[in-house]
Amino acid sequence: MKPLPRLLAYFGRYRWRAALALLAMGVVAFATVALLFLLQQVIDDVLGAGASRSLPGVAAAEAAPRAAPLLRWLESGYAAGVRAAASAGLEPRYAIPLLLLAALLVKNIFAYLSEFALNSIGLAMVRDLRRDAYQSLLGQSTRFSSER
Repeated sequence: MKPLPRLLAYFGRYRWRAALALLAMGVVAFATVALLFLLQQVIDDVLGAGASRSLPGVAAAEAAPRAAPLLRWLESGYAAGVRAAASAGLEPRYAIPLLLLAALLVKNIFAYLSEFALNSIGLAMVRDLRRDAYQSLLGQSTRFSSER
């Protein structure tokens, strides 16, 4: 049997944990985009509207047609968050850093969970491989041991 299918059989035992790790990676990716978007909004708020467009890559990202729905959704969420903070009596200059902190916290928590899940899968696969190798060796007859 070829090595890759054999390893995939060991990996298949942990497919749910791998799916959760993949989901956590998706949350990390989204939180990273949200964090960068919030930083762009902070730059625009502090330096004036449009100041972030002079940064490298920002204009190219906004020009991408596939990114337009996500940017619109982030902008509407940002505006709703600022309005909610204002209605709660929290000034935007305090609310925006809290949103940045929340995005950073979510990103780091899910990055940890993803890393933990993937490392535990790797360690469990090594444990299973060792167990099967030892079981195979110990299950051999005495004749096999004496000949080798």
